[in-house]
Amino acid sequence: GAWILTGGTNIGVVKAVGRAIIESQSLAWVGKGTKREKLYCIGIAPWSYVDNCQSLINKNDSISVSKDYNVDPIIRHDCPVPLNPHHSYFLLVDDGTLRKYGGEIKLRAKLEKCISEENHEDSFGLGKPVILLVLEGGLDCIKVVHEAVSKRIPAVVLEGTGRAADLIAFAYKHGTNDKGVRRLDATALSLLTQKMLIAYPKLKDQDSGKRDLQYHLNLIMESIRDEKLITIFKLGEQKDQELDLAILSALLKAQCTSKLDQLRLALNWNRADVAREKIFTEEVQWPAGSLDEAMLTALIKNRVEFVKMFMENDVGILGAFERTSPAIVFDNPIHELFLWSVLSNRPEMAYFMWERGEESIAAALVGSKLFMAMTEDNKIDSEKSAVLVENAKKFEELAISVLEECYAQDEYLSQTLVKREMINWGGLNCLQMSGSSDGEKFISHPCCQSALDEIWTNGIRSSTSLIPIVALLPFLIPWLITFENRDDDDGREAPNGCTSVFSNIKRFYQAPITKYWETVFWYIAFLGLYSYVILFSFENFPSVAEWILLAWIFTMAIELLRQISDGIRFHRQQYMSRWTVVSEVVSVIIAATGFGLRWSPQTLETARILYCLNAAIFYARIFRFYSFSVRLGPKLVMIKRMIMEVVLFLYILVIFLVGYGVVSQALLYKKLPATSENIFQIIQRPYWQMYGELMLEQIEGTDIGCNATTVVGNDGKLCPKNSWLVLLLLASYMLVTNILLINLLIAVFSNVFEDVQSRSRGIWKFHRYFLIMEFNDKPLLPPPIIFLSHIYMLLKKLCCWRDAQVSPLSEQHIEIIRLFEIEAAASYRRKAQAIAENSIESQLRTITNSLASIQNFMKLQQQRNILNTIFHSPELTKTERSPSIYESMAKFKKPILTRSNAVGSDYEELIPSSPEEEEGVAFVQSESPISKNDQENTEQM
Repeated sequence: GAWILTGGTNIGVVKAVGRAIIESQSLAWVGKGTKREKLYCIGIAPWSYVDNCQSLINKNDSISVSKDYNVDPIIRHDCPVPLNPHHSYFLLVDDGTLRKYGGEIKLRAKLEKCISEENHEDSFGLGKPVILLVLEGGLDCIKVVHEAVSKRIPAVVLEGTGRAADLIAFAYKHGTNDKGVRRLDATALSLLTQKMLIAYPKLKDQDSGKRDLQYHLNLIMESIRDEKLITIFKLGEQKDQELDLAILSALLKAQCTSKLDQLRLALNWNRADVAREKIFTEEVQWPAGSLDEAMLTALIKNRVEFVKMFMENDVGILGAFERTSPAIVFDNPIHELFLWSVLSNRPEMAYFMWERGEESIAAALVGSKLFMAMTEDNKIDSEKSAVLVENAKKFEELAISVLEECYAQDEYLSQTLVKREMINWGGLNCLQMSGSSDGEKFISHPCCQSALDEIWTNGIRSSTSLIPIVALLPFLIPWLITFENRDDDDGREAPNGCTSVFSNIKRFYQAPITKYWETVFWYIAFLGLYSYVILFSFENFPSVAEWILLAWIFTMAIELLRQISDGIRFHRQQYMSRWTVVSEVVSVIIAATGFGLRWSPQTLETARILYCLNAAIFYARIFRFYSFSVRLGPKLVMIKRMIMEVVLFLYILVIFLVGYGVVSQALLYKKLPATSENIFQIIQRPYWQMYGELMLEQIEGTDIGCNATTVVGNDGKLCPKNSWLVLLLLASYMLVTNILLINLLIAVFSNVFEDVQSRSRGIWKFHRYFLIMEFNDKPLLPPPIIFLSHIYMLLKKLCCWRDAQVSPLSEQHIEIIRLFEIEAAASYRRKAQAIAENSIESQLRTITNSLASIQNFMKLQQQRNILNTIFHSPELTKTERSPSIYESMAKFKKPILTRSNAVGSDYEELIPSSPEEEEGVAFVQSESPISKNDQENTEQM
């Protein structure tokens, strides 16, 4: 964090600085999710000038003790001043004087000099940056500036804040450069003397005022001698609105002798605009390799504008790493630095690398996936998680925008682009990347949907309504099914005759849509067989139907094991949802457990119950096939989200349910045995009462023959006690549950319905992707005959068989797609830049700058017209003007007409823009009321 050195007293500017620091720390506490550097404010004050300083003395030097210090809010003239309570530390200087300010100035300057000479890892050998900021100030402030400048510490003077700051600014602006030394002539010195008397009236009231006046004038003139150590920052000027820019400029002038040192300092301060304007100029030539270290520093410090500027000046990232860090080897520097930027949560740097890399769509999807994955870290708070989600959405929008540009130019190449497997990204394609990152908007794009349609049908051009019929009757394929012609990249002749028929049959059954309908038909048969077994064929010994059923389940278990193992071994995406996999694993485990228990007569009934529970799971699995329907698919999403809301609702409901059950049970029965039946009754009665089953007979005991005199009912159970309080609690319970909570749940369900319904098409397209890809990866045959496909795959692996496959894309085709994507990404960036330049904010900024330029030009022209009028006036002659004015004003010749405010007045000084206008300027200034105003102000003070 930064160190702020002040006078430490609770008065003037120092008091305002202390208040600002404590407010800054308060804001840091409010935004505790963000990392903030702590500010340390150190007060250096004279011991004798501190109010109640004796209370700070530690009489026991062996230990450190805390002292109570009361700050008096009343400041008395010419009396000691209390310390400011908002400082971190104090350094109290005792120079032997009594109630005199200024004894600490030399020590403070030496301390600042010592700090500035200490190097650290971010200083690039330039030391720690130390700057003196001058705001207003008294005579002691002039001494502080003189001591700092004498120690080569630069000062930034805020002109317009009054007194010392304005005096130094006036002297600096009106000084002339004489062989590298800035001096004041007689006229400027005379004006400075007048302003000093106005600013400090005590200089003319005291006997030693003249001596003090001359002493402080000499300090000011010595302070401005080296123009590199003084920087003027005028409040209110548009070009200097940023104070940190003025501070950086002061450090650049004072401490940096070479352009490389200036670049390092600008890089450390992250001011690329300063580097572009003052360092990377046309006349500066950078030797090869001189910017390598700066390039690496810019990458580490996330200085995107600097990295961009270095690359514009032919500084390669790979070359910079090779020369500075030979041990680091890059295969693809832009690609790997993009991943590094994303993983280190540097979205601006990641976007910069994305712009300069290839495979823009895939890179953007990977960035979206990584940002979204980082939100799952439990150590990240909600604010950072929201930022990561926003970054993930931005990169997904980048991928969609580039894909939109591609699709507008060529639909076929765009579909091939999203289906193409990329080596740089683990052999995945864009569809798989988007699916793994829940990229609903990307997959819903028409290009992705067209590509999925192509995968789903495998080139079948006939109506999809014919496929279920033809799947059951394969001999109808040549007459009812037509296929899209595919180009053969190897130039081989297409098969004819019988070969063509068998090829079309194979192609038909390899289509995911055909696999889907076959699986649906066989699964319906499986449910029929399962229902028959548990209803009519569950005997002491397994029947033939049960053996067939168990074999069927076994083939399903083998297929599930194959999918899970392939996903783990080959890092493939699992297209089935997590809950689907869990439900299938549970169903297999239940089936195996039930089959094991059915062999014992003692556990036969338990096995039958397990079989029945498993039947419910198998029936629920048929919902997976509904994802194919555009109407039913979103409804499944609604049901899933509503179930999640019901679970959350139960957390609220259980409080009322258990609370009412315990209280009502305690009021009805004085003493009950702790049996499972009585414990279950606590939950059972309130649960059914929630649905309207009031059970008043049980509450009153009439169901077991109880009345006001009986204690035990007909069944031997205790009679409930008549209590009006139980009925009152029942009414309250029904009011809360039936009216309040149930309606709250209905409102939540309505919100879920509206949310899902508003984007039902996108949800359906997204879940349809997983259905298509799941059946695309499935074997040719469904369970139970899927064992034939498993045997074929096993033999192929053991015998090292390879399917005769021809790559769908040649190297030439891949190169065409690569160049096509690069051009589309560049076109998108050009359009995005044009939109940004034509935005309302940009237009307003341009208009504002134009109006400011016009206003400045009109003021300049008005001043020129005044001078021309005065100069050409026939009523004025040279004999009427004082010759001394010509001698004084001849020293103020400037090449252009400028305007500056004199300190302590509203006087506007006119500086001639040409020798011909000098006479008019001299006359106007001689007749200006400035001298009168200054004289009147001096007399009043």
